[in-house]
Amino acid sequence: MALLHNLGLLSVPSQKLQLAKETTLQACPDCKLKEAKLNEACERCRTLNEALQRYYEAGIPVKYWHLEMDASFRGDKVLMTKYQEITQDLKVIYAQGLALCLAGGLGLGKTMTATNVLKRALEKGYKAIYVNLNDIISFLISNQEERAAVRHEFLTTDFLVIDEFDPRYIGSDAAAEMFGRILEDILRIRLQNTLPIIICTNSLNPLEAFKGPLKNSLGSLFNYFVQVSVLGKDLRKEKL
Repeated sequence: MALLHNLGLLSVPSQKLQLAKETTLQACPDCKLKEAKLNEACERCRTLNEALQRYYEAGIPVKYWHLEMDASFRGDKVLMTKYQEITQDLKVIYAQGLALCLAGGLGLGKTMTATNVLKRALEKGYKAIYVNLNDIISFLISNQEERAAVRHEFLTTDFLVIDEFDPRYIGSDAAAEMFGRILEDILRIRLQNTLPIIICTNSLNPLEAFKGPLKNSLGSLFNYFVQVSVLGKDLRKEKL
């Protein structure tokens, strides 16, 4: 996973990881009392900070490092049900090749659900990547030399979450054609290899920007996905 950070694809600042790890020690009575440094942390703090390191390397946004479904989730119950189904036995889910599309409006808990699945997968020793659709497209278009290495990561990581899978990123027919072919490549190979993938979209029709044979091809691939329609109100507004 360090490859993606080194290439600048995953944008979580390293300073945030350092701060989170130091905060872990400050919240621990023993480590705080001893004024312990990171390399002197107790076993519990080391375990917590190793988890944070994995979240960072997977590209999970900082906001979701400490947000847990059981304690903090307030979105559509259908997401909680799906999360529990998936995490009950990740070994089975991995073997079967989860293909899931969470579709609904803004602020309904889709990203929180998807990142919590990744966190559970990382804790079980699987590799995982969280990325936005726009980041995938921008990187694979502009970085010729590293494209093969990044494509390999997207195709072979154990669990992949693609967030913000939305038509608003596609401004023209030419862009739709280019974006669509990149997506088709990633989706097709992961589905063929039964590698878990979760797509989060704010659109109930995420393929509306594509046309012709490409749209038909993507639509055929989406037939393998279980689509969960998410309802409710934008929880972000409650904090304004």
